[in-house]
Amino acid sequence: MYWIYFAIIALILFGLSRTLYIIASRSEDIPEWLFLITLNTTATIVSTIILISKIPESITFESIIVGIFLGLLSTSGAISLYRANATCSPSLVNIILGMNFIIPLTVGIFMLNERLNIYQYVGLIFVILTVILSTIEGLREGNRKFKISGILYALITFFTWGLLGVIIKIAELVHILHSYITCLLFMYIVETISLVVYYRRHISYIRNILTYIPGIIAGIFSCVGSYLAIICYAIGEISITSLILRFSFIIPTLFSIFHYREFGLYKLFLIVLSIISIVLLSL
Repeated sequence: MYWIYFAIIALILFGLSRTLYIIASRSEDIPEWLFLITLNTTATIVSTIILISKIPESITFESIIVGIFLGLLSTSGAISLYRANATCSPSLVNIILGMNFIIPLTVGIFMLNERLNIYQYVGLIFVILTVILSTIEGLREGNRKFKISGILYALITFFTWGLLGVIIKIAELVHILHSYITCLLFMYIVETISLVVYYRRHISYIRNILTYIPGIIAGIFSCVGSYLAIICYAIGEISITSLILRFSFIIPTLFSIFHYREFGLYKLFLIVLSIISIVLLSL
């Protein structure tokens, strides 16, 4: 069950990375292309270093194919997330993304026959309660900055990122995911190449080194978090992993509360309820 602790660490890293998404998307000095390409280039470098440190772990063709497919899904989600944060309320966007656990949870319980213990069932109830309450709050406050395009972008990320864990688990079950880090490396290679092609008309030289820092830090957090998440999805239960990772919204929500002055006792209650859910799910 040690993989559960990996999931909690990944939760924190994803939360920090998504906070940097918000910061970058709201900054006039950091173009969209610069942040996303810097993030994925950094993640590619970090995953390469991890792979080198794990030699002689084999680089298999099957793991490369899985990584490429994950990269295409992840790229679509990353671009959509950035634009969702830029065109809609960050609180509402993070609430929508927080519900993508529904996809792997459904597959895990109804197709893979995964079982929850009594504490985890209580945690699941708390998760559902958190989703309902946070959705009501998010929709209410989201009206302050509500665009259909932003919601659609968030839904694209919801589906693409929600399918990542399912793909990893299926690849593990059919014995084609032989190297987790190889899969991760090629996922980021595909993401980086796809983003460069997508933004090729916008790319220009920027002298200010400070504009690269958010993307670099986000890339490190994203890479390590993704590596731990792949391990959890592959060797653990995708239902529990998805439920834990969905709470990565806590950190960007806290950031929004204090930085954008969206503080309220209702939101504080939701965060406490979320933390209780994480504790129960890890038992």
